[in-house]
Amino acid sequence: MTLEEAIFDFLSTNAGIIAEVDDRVFPKRLPQNPSLPAIVFQVVSSVPNYTMDQAGDPPGTETFTKKRVQFDLWSDTYEGLLPVRDALFAGISGFGGMMGSVKIESVFMRNELDGFEPDTGSNRKIIDTMFGYQGN
Repeated sequence: MTLEEAIFDFLSTNAGIIAEVDDRVFPKRLPQNPSLPAIVFQVVSSVPNYTMDQAGDPPGTETFTKKRVQFDLWSDTYEGLLPVRDALFAGISGFGGMMGSVKIESVFMRNELDGFEPDTGSNRKIIDTMFGYQGN
């Protein structure tokens, strides 16, 4: 299981997130004409952590990896973003443990930005996170 699959499964089954967005969790992009509110997520960068004793390990060996994951929260109103943000924070901020079959060491919130999409009239909140986990 990849980190991305683990995040999708986790968000799609988290009671607090389901209460706010139902099944509207999407990897990479928002579908056309979506019902809102919704959450979109994507990996922005990946930084493997190499050590000298892992240099000769065979391919597929699990190492500690950091991935920056961006969550875009969408709603018709700014006020509609706030409960989605709170549910996301409650679900993943400071998380450590198994997320599916991926061992998560840490999830830290790094940044939060507000935005507005004038073409659709949708409000957006961008949440930048850093996932530290065992895997490739």
